Parts: sequence; structure tokens; C-alpha cells
Amino acid sequence: MLTKLHKSGRRNVASVLNEALRTPKRASKIKRVLSNYNKLKPVPYSPAEALAFLIENKLTKEQYINIRIGSKKRNCNIYPSYEILKIEKKKCYPDNINVTEISCEIPLQDLLNHTTKRILQIPTIKSMEQTMTNLEIIYKWGCDGSSGQAQYNQNFSGLTSSSTTDSDLFMFSLVPLKLQCSVNQKILTIWQNPTPSSTRFCRPIKFMLKKETKENTLLEVADIEKQIKNLIATNLTIGDKELQINHKLIFSMVDGKVCNSMTETSSQTCYICGVTPKNSNNIDELTNKKIKEDNLKFGLSSLHAWIRFFECLLHIAYRLDFKTWQVKQPEHKAMFSAKKALIQSKFRSEMGLLVDVVLQGHGTTNNGNTTRKFFKYAFQSSEITGINLELITRFGNILSCIASGYKINTNAFENYGIETARIFIKLYPWFYMPPSVHKILIHGADVIRYAILPIGQLSEEAQESRNKDYKTFRKHNTRKMSRINTNTDLLHILLVSSDPLISSTRKVKNKNKLDYSPEVQSLFILSDSDSDSDSDTESDSKDSTTERDSDDSHDGYTSQLD
Repeated sequence: MLTKLHKSGRRNVASVLNEALRTPKRASKIKRVLSNYNKLKPVPYSPAEALAFLIENKLTKEQYINIRIGSKKRNCNIYPSYEILKIEKKKCYPDNINVTEISCEIPLQDLLNHTTKRILQIPTIKSMEQTMTNLEIIYKWGCDGSSGQAQYNQNFSGLTSSSTTDSDLFMFSLVPLKLQCSVNQKILTIWQNPTPSSTRFCRPIKFMLKKETKENTLLEVADIEKQIKNLIATNLTIGDKELQINHKLIFSMVDGKVCNSMTETSSQTCYICGVTPKNSNNIDELTNKKIKEDNLKFGLSSLHAWIRFFECLLHIAYRLDFKTWQVKQPEHKAMFSAKKALIQSKFRSEMGLLVDVVLQGHGTTNNGNTTRKFFKYAFQSSEITGINLELITRFGNILSCIASGYKINTNAFENYGIETARIFIKLYPWFYMPPSVHKILIHGADVIRYAILPIGQLSEEAQESRNKDYKTFRKHNTRKMSRINTNTDLLHILLVSSDPLISSTRKVKNKNKLDYSPEVQSLFILSDSDSDSDSDTESDSKDSTTERDSDDSHDGYTSQLD
């Protein structure tokens, strides 16, 4: 038979048949391989997936090309060329980008139009029906300053102020949170940001080489708010459907310094009710005090809340030997310094934490990761500081609750906060409650009621983490031939790394389960699906070790040492 096949010219068939007849089981092995051929065949990356792969692994152009060449040599050509990636990158850029030597800015309307378009291109998004009306995307936005940026050997043009320096940064960003619509008078969620506290979707509005002063904050925020007032709906055609999407922006990605600047209050005054530290320990009076409802819009700044609560407890611990709020007498100053050094030493040796260590130009070592570990190991922290264990535990529960991203039972939260405030005053009546702690314990429930989304989703963490991206991208992903090139490349990488379509193809770590204590869970409003599945709204920022600028508000603690 094989001979006949050869003679007839069907040599390939003869060769395959000869291979199948070599052993009794050879034919079944060949059949199995043929049936699984499509499954074994390498699946190439789409341009968007390849770009997400490059961004996720922080690859340079050269590294990506080397990986692609290496895969081709092994007959696994799954990566598109870098030229295709360059075309894909350009799809991530909105129109009308304005770049100068000292700033980059995208008109808000253009940025929202582009963001909306990219969200609607996400493959997993729910199909759009004609019955869907009142389409709306909810965003959070905010600003933050950062000092200690790298200074390069690049000249400014003669038009630039002589006082301008690239060591200071002032950045504005926004994060899309939710695309929703109305169907038969019911609100339907079409798309939900899986990581609202991550930089994955944190889009740059503008950044400038200037300090975050009160004047600059008021000026630049007013400019953004003017653009918000002039926004119009985005009109898009998806298939044969004409869609009109409205935009709603929430100014919640802010820290205490921005809130004080916007409300023109000092760092030692509550911008919600106007109380000062010396009057903050009268709980009965505070619960009946009139509040400024318009200032509830700033949210609770949940990331900075961890740091402020932590520092509040530290400063109580430093004063336990003499129990006065102000540290004026020489012997008290000596006792304060000695106790601080002892506590710092114990944290370093027993928990591996650097606590309250000043970093030149970068604030202190008190950051998100340090504070979370402090509250996680409450018993050990209580042993080191001498602070009441119940108070530390209650503070940790409140902070975990507002950072969770779950809906909160405001009545339960209000009662729990006021009860915690009473415990605080009873234990340490000589220490005036700082405004940042007062705001959450006394006014936290009011802020949560005012918010249209769970308060944890309105965190400022994405904006804070974006400052570090600015440093990293500026150093490794920009050309240094001129300031225009540097700023252009920097804005481009910020846009690509936060593009909704690209970010949606990147893997999200499901690491946050509903593992809160029963006491914390009693403050939530949980559905059955929340109880049985992982939380997809908690913080997933690339590095929670948030920097603190040297000019951040410290609730006036330092001034009490003078």
C-alpha cells in the first residue's frame, strides 16, 4: 500500500501512514495531537494586550523588542511589532493636548470624551440597548503637590520665570468610577471601576512645575470647576446606536491641606463645623453644632486618615509621662524627646517599623503601609506605646470601614464614632482631639450620607500614588533633549498607563476578601454577593507606601513644641 502511494505521487500521505504504523499506539497519539492542534497553537497578543503587557511589566522599548525576537526564534511569534504598539499608543491620546516647558494640560471636555470612548470599547462591557437612557459616568477628581522632584540639566526659555524649578510638582487627575444608565426607571450599572484606588485608571488632567500653595490651589481648582460647568454630553455611535453620555465629577481626591485651602481655614480648625482643638473635647456640644453642608463634598480622605489617626496616638504616647497638650517647659521637652526615642527604638526592633523619622524633603516615614501594620497588630502597638488597646482597635475598625469600598450603615457608624470619641476624651481629657480625627468621628456619618457612592471608592490614594509614577516615568520613560520632549513623553506614558481599555486587559489581583472583624462588618450594609465573594473595590494601588510632602498639614502638632 505504501509503495502504491509513493508511485502515485502521494508521498506525504505515505510518510504520515508510515509514521502511524511504527507502533500499535502511534496512530492514537497522532489522532490526539491533531484533535488538540488548535488548543496547542500559540495565541498571539492583540495590540491592546501587548501594550498592557509592556505597561504592566514596566518594559522599555529595547526590552520589549528583545522579548519579541526571543519568542520568534523559538517559533512562538505571539508579540506584535513595536511599530504596531506605537499606533496603539496614539489611540490612548485625547485631542488638543497642550504642552509647554513648565506644564501639560488636556482640556477637560476632550479628556472626558476620550475616556468615555475607551470605556465603551472594553470587550466585557454590557451591551447597550435602545431602552437605556440617561447614560452617565461618575468620576472623582482632585489635586496634590509633591516636592523633591529630580532636577535635570535643561534650560528654561527666556519667557519662563527665573524662580521656576522642576523640583516642585502640582498635579490634577481624575478617575472614572462608574458608567450607569436608567432602564425602566431603574439604575443599571454598565461598567464599574474594579480598582478605584489604583493608578490603573488615574488619568492626568494637567500638571505644572509649581508649589502647592493656597493661592495656586484656589486658582487652578477654579479653572477646573469652570470647565466642569461648561461640560456637554459626549455623543458616540456604537454600531447602529446613538448614545449620549453625561459626566458627573466629584472633587474628593484631596488631602487636608487642599481642603483647608479651599475652605480658607487653618490646619487646626475643622472645615465642616469650624471647631478648634481647644473646643473639640465637648462631645455633647459638637453633636448639635451646625455644619457647613457644602464642605461635606470633599469626602474623608481615607488614606491620610490612617496617617492622621496614627500620629494622633503617637503624640499622646509621647506625652503620657507629663499629660499636657502643649510642650513648653524644658523638662517636658526632655521627657517628650526621650519617650519619642524609646518608642521609635521599640517599633524598629520589635515590629521593623520606622516611625516618625524625618525624610529630607519628603515629610516623614509615617506612610500608609506603616500605619496599617500599626493598627493590624494593635496589641503589640499598645504594648509599645502605652495607648489603650480598645482605642487603637476602635480607630483601626473605623479606618478599615471607610477604606473598604462597601456601603456603610450610617446610623451604626455615627453611634460607633461618637462612642469612640467619648472613650478618647475619657482616657485622655488633657489632649485636644485633632481636627482630622474629629472630622471622622463626629462628622463621618454626615459625609458618608452626602456621598453618592461608597466613601471608600472616593479615596485620594490614586492621586497620591500618581506622584510616584510621575517621578519614575520622568526618569525612565522620557527623552531628555528638551523640556518639551520630556513633558510630552511624560504625559503620554501617564495617559497610556491609565487608559481604560488598556487597563481593563491587565490582570487585577483578587487579594481583598471580606475578612473584616465582626465589629467592622456590623458597620456595613452587605448584600449576599458581598458576603460570598471577594471585594473588588478596595485599594489596589501599585505601592501603598504613599509619600508625604514636607509641607503637608500635621494638625498643628509641631507648633505645640515651640
